[in-house]
Amino acid sequence: MINIQSLHKFYNRGKPNQVHALKGVSFRIAKGESVAVTGRSGSGKSTLLHVMGGIDGFDEGVVEIDGYNLSELKDHALAALRNEKIGIVLQDFALIPDYSAMENVMVPLYFSKHSARHRREKALLALEQMGMADLADKEVKDLSGGQKQRVAIARAMVNDPSYILADEPTGALDTQTAKEILGVLKSLNEKGITLVIVTHEKEVTHICRRVITLEDGVIINESERR
Repeated sequence: MINIQSLHKFYNRGKPNQVHALKGVSFRIAKGESVAVTGRSGSGKSTLLHVMGGIDGFDEGVVEIDGYNLSELKDHALAALRNEKIGIVLQDFALIPDYSAMENVMVPLYFSKHSARHRREKALLALEQMGMADLADKEVKDLSGGQKQRVAIARAMVNDPSYILADEPTGALDTQTAKEILGVLKSLNEKGITLVIVTHEKEVTHICRRVITLEDGVIINESERR
């Protein structure tokens, strides 16, 4: 479960250019749920995802992942939790261009104690699940946008995470490729992985059971699809 209570996040706190990005946000996401976080640009939705994923810190409130309070974890423990439980997919893919698809997917596995052979086998399995096994040795810079996003999803799921957090996963893709990627994310959720998608596109929210709408760092609406 993801438990967010009275969450506040500031940028440049105490300075003239202070931004209060999240203002007392509270909600819970149960295991296996699919949730879309939507809102206009600057509403705080990407900030919220980065905080949930342990990428960014926060100033006040509680953020718990499966009972672990992120503010109480030391850096190494937070990194381990993030690596074991959370897979993050970003809009710009965040891949290493000169690395092959295989090498990119293997990156999260470098923190494990598994052998090089085991890491390669796990990475190849993740690529196979994304329909990318035949391009495993191709450099990422030579892949299409849709192929890059599939590699990014394979990297996010290579450690068998409980949660997939996706930040505008279709924002850089054409309409047809976006539909394919949404199908991939929906199928992962149907297999039991908790899915949280940050998006400003209504089409993307349709694959999620619950929609949380942010405006100026505040939740203004929550709805659930039957």
